[in-house]
Amino acid sequence: MPFGKYRGEEIQDLPDNYLYWLMTIDLHGGLKVAVERELDRRENPDGFVYNPELSDELHPFVESIIESGYRSLAMNHHPDCGGNTEDMQLLNRARQWLRYHVGLE
Repeated sequence: MPFGKYRGEEIQDLPDNYLYWLMTIDLHGGLKVAVERELDRRENPDGFVYNPELSDELHPFVESIIESGYRSLAMNHHPDCGGNTEDMQLLNRARQWLRYHVGLE
């Protein structure tokens, strides 16, 4: 680390909260990339790399996961089941957002 209270420390030795703080300031070049990679490594210890493309074979499984989660939550938040209208509207918006961002709509 070239500056701050952890000057001279290796990025992999920095605490999580400091790395997250570093992402809130205007880092440039290699330091920003190094911090992002270290956070990715810590958040994905199994090496899973997010791929934004939803392949055809995953499509039905992703849709099923979204729909089953939606139905489960709707049982608690629907006004007819003791929930309220505002929460159900938020649930519907969240479902729509998920479907859009994984390419189902």
